[in-house]
Amino acid sequence: MKQLETQDVTKTFYLILPFFMHISMACDISNVREYNCRGEGGSLAKLTCNCLPDAEVIVKPNCIQEYSTSEIEFNDCRSVTFEAKSVDMRNLRQINLNRIQSIAFTENSISWYGDVRRDSQDERFDITVPALKVRVRDSVVSSIASHAFSGKINEIIFDGVTFDEIQPLAFSNLLQTEKIVIKNSTIRSLGVYAFKKFGTEMLDLNGVAADLVPSRAFSNLRVYQSFTINNCSFNTVRSDGFIIEQPTLFQVTHSNISNLNTEAFNVAARGKVLFKITPLG
Repeated sequence: MKQLETQDVTKTFYLILPFFMHISMACDISNVREYNCRGEGGSLAKLTCNCLPDAEVIVKPNCIQEYSTSEIEFNDCRSVTFEAKSVDMRNLRQINLNRIQSIAFTENSISWYGDVRRDSQDERFDITVPALKVRVRDSVVSSIASHAFSGKINEIIFDGVTFDEIQPLAFSNLLQTEKIVIKNSTIRSLGVYAFKKFGTEMLDLNGVAADLVPSRAFSNLRVYQSFTINNCSFNTVRSDGFIIEQPTLFQVTHSNISNLNTEAFNVAARGKVLFKITPLG
C-alpha cells in the first residue's frame, strides 16, 4: 500500500512541474522579440530593452527574473504599462524609462518594500537602507493611478515628461525618500491629494507647467531639507495647494502664477524663505 501511494505522488509531481515551467518561460519579458531585451551580467545585473518600432510592453508580476536583475531600462517603446506588483522584486534597485510614447502606472504598480513591514508610517532616508530609484525622461505618462507609487523609493525623477493625468493619492506612503524632482515637464491634470502624507529630503519643481494646482495637491508632506519651485508656470494655485512641513529652505523663484489664491502655499519652514514670482493675477 505504501509503495502505491509513493508512485501516485510522483506521477502528480511530474504532471504539475512542466505546467509551471511553461508559465514562467512565457511570461519572461526577455523572451519577447519586440521588446528587444538584453542582459548585462555582473554583481549589478541590468536588463535593457531597446524596443522595436510599435512595441507595446506590459510588465506583469513575475515576468522579470527576480534574483538576477537589479536594474531595468526601457527605451523607445510605443507604450509601457506596469501592472500591480510587477516590480516588487527584492533585488531590484532602479527603473529607467526613456523616450516612451505612453506610460501607464496602474494601482500598486511601483510598490517596493523589500524587507520593511508594510504598515510602517514613516521612515526617513538612510543611505545604508536598500530602496528603489525611478527615472523617467523624454516621455508621455498617460496616467498615474491612485496608490501607484508607494514603499521604499528613495529617488523619483521626471525630466521632459508630459503627464496626461496624475490621480489622487498617486504618490502616497513613500518611505526612505531622498528626492522627488519634476523638471521641464507639463502636467495636464493634477488630482487632489496627488502627493499625500510622506517625507522626503528634497522636493524640486523646475520648469513645470500646469493649468491648475488644486487644493491639497501636495498635502501634508514633510520636506526635511529643500522645497524649491523654479521657472514654473501655473495658471491657478488654489488655497492649500501646497501644504508642506519642516523645510530648511523654501524657495519660489522666476515663476509665473496668474491666479494665486489666499494661502495657496501653506508652508511651515524652519529656515530660509525666498519668494519671487512674476506676474501675479
